[in-house]
Amino acid sequence: METLLKVRGLTVCFPQANGLKTVVKDVSFDLNRGEILGLVGESGSGKSMTASAICRLLPEKAQVRAGLVDFEGTNLLSISEKEMRNKYRGKRISMVFQDAVGTFNPVVPVGKQIEEMLTLHSDVPRKNLREEAEKLLQQAYISDYSEKYGSISAFLSGGQAQRASIAMMALATKPDILIADEATTALDATVQAQVLDFMVKTARENNISLILITHDFGLVARYADKVVVLRDGEVAEKGLVKDVFSRPKSAFVRAVLRDLPRMDKPLREKRSPEASSPAVLTLEGLHVDYPLFKRRGLLQRRSGSVKAVDGVSLTLQKGEIFGLVGESGSGKTTLMRAVLDVLPPNAEVSGNINVLGSDIYELSSKDNLALRRRIGGVPQASRQSLTPRMRIRDLVGEGLDILNLYESSSSKGKEKEKTERVAELLEAVGIPLGRMWDYPARLSGGEQQRIAIARALAPNPEILILDEPTASLDASRKNTILELLVRLHDELGLTYVVISHELSTIASVCDTVAVMKDGQVVETGTPEKVFGSPEHPYTQKLVSSVPVPPKPAV
Repeated sequence: METLLKVRGLTVCFPQANGLKTVVKDVSFDLNRGEILGLVGESGSGKSMTASAICRLLPEKAQVRAGLVDFEGTNLLSISEKEMRNKYRGKRISMVFQDAVGTFNPVVPVGKQIEEMLTLHSDVPRKNLREEAEKLLQQAYISDYSEKYGSISAFLSGGQAQRASIAMMALATKPDILIADEATTALDATVQAQVLDFMVKTARENNISLILITHDFGLVARYADKVVVLRDGEVAEKGLVKDVFSRPKSAFVRAVLRDLPRMDKPLREKRSPEASSPAVLTLEGLHVDYPLFKRRGLLQRRSGSVKAVDGVSLTLQKGEIFGLVGESGSGKTTLMRAVLDVLPPNAEVSGNINVLGSDIYELSSKDNLALRRRIGGVPQASRQSLTPRMRIRDLVGEGLDILNLYESSSSKGKEKEKTERVAELLEAVGIPLGRMWDYPARLSGGEQQRIAIARALAPNPEILILDEPTASLDASRKNTILELLVRLHDELGLTYVVISHELSTIASVCDTVAVMKDGQVVETGTPEKVFGSPEHPYTQKLVSSVPVPPKPAV
């Protein structure tokens, strides 16, 4: 088989006040034509830096201290930037990024940007550019491709944006190498499977070599031919996927494969389906609609509505961990926003929501505020939810200030109580007390998630709603966060609602799971029943889309 790319001894450093920090150290691997290579590792392992070095897209301060990137006999590290831009980058080596929407110019129609790529890297006549661009969007399984041709990226869903990005970077240029850097990390299981199936199909049909950069070992096991596992910038292990994952030689790889959340590996002893406890949350025939309007002249008339939640009825018992799964737009988050009473003003709500014995829409403002203390929420985007200019102490203790949960009446006494409570919470979630005065930017993704959990726990809630608590975290951090949540659940007697598109997360910790599609609950039961013997066609499709993490041979 023809070897297309040879990486030898690649070393990348960043200058610091006390010397050089090495982020990629002596990395070597080969990529054959038409081959799919998985570059896998935890956050900060050097995956993206390795890919950026290959494409000559490293940050300005980064220094390639050693190594060779041989592409068909040419060392890409030694040629000029002009030659790299004109002959290789974009034309023969393309890259698809995690933030597909950010790949596009936000004010230029997607179709026009694909035309620009065709103009730069193909021989398509100018008069045929639109026709070819629409054809590429159609090949990317975008059904309303003519309409999306004229749309800006903000009007594309996550899956559509990623497929359009692949159309622009792979179909339009037909490169020799396509690098996909965490291209499906933020997508739900079914959309992720669609995008990856399309990407692999494109690579196979056009004999394109694909480098799949991810922290998801299950994706590598399903799609890749070979794998390179990185840890702390170095190669921990490499070889054929079947060999590395079935008989790992590295202790690190063995540990990661052992700790991966799995559908068949619970992290806690589940409640018996027959166990009965008082109901702490009851939904009866809940509907959440958003009105649609059409402008006629100077007036707007209602033209219909979008049903975000459509007749959902659920009961959550005290001490239960309840999971909500479904693809993006299925109504999971809207359902819980209704429970937390934080829906947008234009939302139209009907049905009953009873939380801890109270109908939340019949409470006075004072009683509603008192109820808020008993329900906590951890948002999906923990980084964005943490105000960057506030220190950890003030972020975690913010709920105490808002709800005035202090015994002291003096400012000095309140500050002392806050510091003591925050210290208690940081210890509970495993954050060193010395980080109390840090800013969020100095924390890793896993640490930020812990801080978001600590902040939600500050008012001593009875119910905690967690929206995608492990999304975008790598394997070890994901497992650590899940174990933390299980420990806090047991120690504090909490009741959880876990919203996730990761079925392995739901299966490993939840007692009960409800599957949502188009605003409706289509199936409910224990994870073992729902995922092991799914009855609804959508649940069957969802389960079949999940990449199964590899199991090393015993």
